[in-house]
Amino acid sequence: MNTNNQVTVLADKAMPAAFKTAELTFNAGKNIFLTQGYTSQAGNTYYQGVRFSDRIIITQQLGQGYYYTFLNGIRIFGFNGKEVTLIAEKSFHCCVYSESYVKSESENLIKDFLKSQAAISGSMVDIQQLDTFAQSLVAETMKNQIPYRNQLKA
Repeated sequence: MNTNNQVTVLADKAMPAAFKTAELTFNAGKNIFLTQGYTSQAGNTYYQGVRFSDRIIITQQLGQGYYYTFLNGIRIFGFNGKEVTLIAEKSFHCCVYSESYVKSESENLIKDFLKSQAAISGSMVDIQQLDTFAQSLVAETMKNQIPYRNQLKA
């Protein structure tokens, strides 16, 4: 089996497809789903941004302050066709939001998860191919989210 197939098989075992949820609104301008937020006594609003692909879900815990939007955390979920499973998460403190930073950190979290799955299964996986595969998984969540909006309504 070539290394690229090993990465795909590993990801399919760890992060199979299919997810539906509710209580999300779609922000077409940012191409992202948003949860309802709440406003603290200090006047900051906290909410989550959610992006889907057919294998993973990336949630971003966000805080809207007076001047900046802050990234408070990233969670990445995989699913087995029935259940959503948290596969990686990272918290941040005083991190000004940047979509490119979310993308980069998400790729790193997925690479770390896949490396750990490879180690557990005793598989050897080429690091460069892991990088490319993680980038492609995250890129899928950056694509047009309208098809997922239509699935969520079903």
